[in-house]
Amino acid sequence: MPSLSSKELAYISTIIKVSAATVDWSKDLGAKDALITVQEVQCMQINDNIYIAANPGESAHVKVFLERFSVSNYLQLQNCLRYSHNLLSMENTKRRTRNKPAQHVVGKGYDAKYSAQDRKVIDDFAAKKPAFITAFSNDELDAINTLITTTTTAPDDQRLSWFIRKFIEESKAQGATKASGSPNAYLSKYSLSSSVNLIQSESNVHAELLLLRLLTEAVIVDRESFKGKTIHIGGAKKACANCAIWIKHFRRWMLNRFEVTLAFPIDEEGGDDRAQASGAGIRPSSSQFVTYGIYGTRLFNGEANNELGLAEAFAEETPVESVDS
Repeated sequence: MPSLSSKELAYISTIIKVSAATVDWSKDLGAKDALITVQEVQCMQINDNIYIAANPGESAHVKVFLERFSVSNYLQLQNCLRYSHNLLSMENTKRRTRNKPAQHVVGKGYDAKYSAQDRKVIDDFAAKKPAFITAFSNDELDAINTLITTTTTAPDDQRLSWFIRKFIEESKAQGATKASGSPNAYLSKYSLSSSVNLIQSESNVHAELLLLRLLTEAVIVDRESFKGKTIHIGGAKKACANCAIWIKHFRRWMLNRFEVTLAFPIDEEGGDDRAQASGAGIRPSSSQFVTYGIYGTRLFNGEANNELGLAEAFAEETPVESVDS
């Protein structure tokens, strides 16, 4: 897996967030979809593994979305994201007809697209978009049109046909087959079990804080291998005000205690001028970090996620002159 910047991870997070909420991926073609909400997705890379987290109650929607493309490794994730991004980005004039005119269309009109907020990443972070996000060629568009308008017998094509049909809300199966099973790792604790890992949502804990608790678990397991490393994190949204306060303290603690640097889109060229919500929620909880002093304990005590007690605990444990503020 290539090393991905924070802005590339934000790009990936945005595609997943929008795609997972485009339709109800748990339902069959033609079934009445439930209204799906996915407000936030965040991604983090550790070595050759990518970790994905969503806001409370949303990881199940991300999970079934990835399953419907049979994502079990990074290559499959790339393909899933490339199809999804191109379908979301396609001009309306190229979506509408079932014939195959010169402008190369998918074969059906559909409403799925990026919002203005999503475009702050998709357009403004474009210089940092992942290398695999390329536009479909005319031949590829013709192949997609054929999958939508005809019946295929090849198993891989049948699964791809189902995915595209579901994405564009086509109700006719024409031999399309829904992928099943749980190919991607679905974690509540840190693991090296898969190159693509999805973190289970927790009540009232925002996505980026789940990822950073998992990072802490990883660092404690193999502290020496993380020493001097920079870990990149990027999300579909900018951290809310309360999460930003927590992250400010956490990244100081991680640097001073473990010599690990965290990087977010705001730290990269061009910064991050996305709006910041006020937010609400709780700090992640874990009794695993109590041996790391009062500061680590308060970071992971599950209480209301705000400034209360963090600055005081930090001042007690860390010499001011050693802090990268």
